[in-house]
Amino acid sequence: MKLFKIIMGVMLALSMQACIPKYVGNPVYKKSQAIDVEALKQDYILVGSQQSATVGNYFIFYIPVKLGLSAEEGDTENRLMQDLLKRFDADLLTNVTFKKNFLVTAYWNQWTREIVADVWKKRGKQ
Repeated sequence: MKLFKIIMGVMLALSMQACIPKYVGNPVYKKSQAIDVEALKQDYILVGSQQSATVGNYFIFYIPVKLGLSAEEGDTENRLMQDLLKRFDADLLTNVTFKKNFLVTAYWNQWTREIVADVWKKRGKQ
């Protein structure tokens, strides 16, 4: 019975290690004071506020299920920005924030990167 309690305690500890999300990385912020929003609104239309795109790597028992991240951090960030611009057929991103998250457990692992930004489209563009 004592061995069973020890095994259950270890399994509980391993499963609970992922319950607290951990933020890793340096976010990139562009302050709205640095942008003249009124001048921006003359040439651009806001098509989405706080829009996001996410890419990640997912593993079950350390076997890859889906691989979406590249080895270079800059490549992934550029891909996320291009994905957001293409999705809205937009020209400009403001208030951009990059986030990195990871979840590690004994049976499920994931590493994700996310971009959150305001998306602008040039006036007159069809």
